[in-house]
Amino acid sequence: MSAYLKAGGNPDRLFTGLPTLEGVGIIDLRRDYLLPAAGEYRRRNQPEKALRAIAQFVQLAASSNLGLDDLLMTAIRDGNLPEAKTAFEQLLAQNAFAKVEPPISFAGEINALDAIAPFVQRLSKNPERRIELLQSLAIAYAKQNQPNKAISIAERIPRRSPGYSSAIDTLAQVAIVFAKNGQKTSDQMIFAKALSLSANIKEIDTRAQAYAAIARAYTNAGETAPAETTRQTAVKWASSLPTDPNQGFSANGMLSLISQQFLNANQVEAAWKTLQEISHDAYKDTNIGNLVVTALQLGNLSIAQQAVNLQYSYGAPELFIDEASQLAKAYLDRDRPEEAIKMLERAVNVLNNQRKPNLSFLLPIVRLYAKAGRIDVARELMKKFPNPISSNDVFWRQELQQYVDCHQKAFL
Repeated sequence: MSAYLKAGGNPDRLFTGLPTLEGVGIIDLRRDYLLPAAGEYRRRNQPEKALRAIAQFVQLAASSNLGLDDLLMTAIRDGNLPEAKTAFEQLLAQNAFAKVEPPISFAGEINALDAIAPFVQRLSKNPERRIELLQSLAIAYAKQNQPNKAISIAERIPRRSPGYSSAIDTLAQVAIVFAKNGQKTSDQMIFAKALSLSANIKEIDTRAQAYAAIARAYTNAGETAPAETTRQTAVKWASSLPTDPNQGFSANGMLSLISQQFLNANQVEAAWKTLQEISHDAYKDTNIGNLVVTALQLGNLSIAQQAVNLQYSYGAPELFIDEASQLAKAYLDRDRPEEAIKMLERAVNVLNNQRKPNLSFLLPIVRLYAKAGRIDVARELMKKFPNPISSNDVFWRQELQQYVDCHQKAFL
């Protein structure tokens, strides 16, 4: 559609050439082409047709949740801001945002947050969605350099769950906005407020997670020293929880959760440091694999290696085999075959020591040995597969054989 209009196509065709699919309950395609059509009519000096297209869009938007914010932001990017603004003003005049989610990002772009703020604060009956909207509104005010309004909204956000303070999480995100804009006074003031509120939380598990949220925000703001200090405070409170999981959130469980929250923010170093605080006997119930996967995705092979070593020493053997194979592949992809082979050797040793080894783990190991040029080891490992083989296994066995043969020719 965009290419059609840019090429000089007639926007009238959009109203005759596209189906709505309303009859089968899928989607009304008018939501996607009404504002672009209105913009094109304006550029062609056809204001009446432009207004009709906007009116249709408003009627459609007022009756259903279209993902209005995305559509209006797309209109800005496509050069159709006047049409989007007119549609927004008409929806506002009709009090449509009492039923339809207000477009927060768009309102921020046109300095209209005050007009939609009352609707946001009382709109959604879904508590989870209401929290998300309030967080977005607070951050939008921060982007407009209105710290007092951002803080006021953030402080009133209810908890996402009994153990998690959405208010402090939002304050920390608001602080990031000011930090990235170089407004140190505002960001330090908001961080201080978040820390003060955290210190006054009675529930230890909630307090620990609040400090962890602030630590993540400090990292995102580029303030590494306070980030580490606050992370250590979170660890201190998490470690003070009971060790017995039957008494609620245990110390190890909370440390594992906080580590995962750092991982979710791609903060691998903080996640790794926090994970090491867990007692050794709890590692079998800890998802070390998530740390390995994220570290590999971010290219941090050093932490991935240390985490795999931890799995080897204290975790479940079958998980070590899988993670060691992933790490070996990463080493090979970076032309580090010696380190890859060391990991594969350890994986094979663990596999051989199992009473009933899971032979499915051998498939990636054989492939990786072949890729590393150790064709002899790859063929030797293939002998471990049971014979005779079932008809279902013939295909993958042949495929694996061809893979090894292919790499053997490559190394000749």
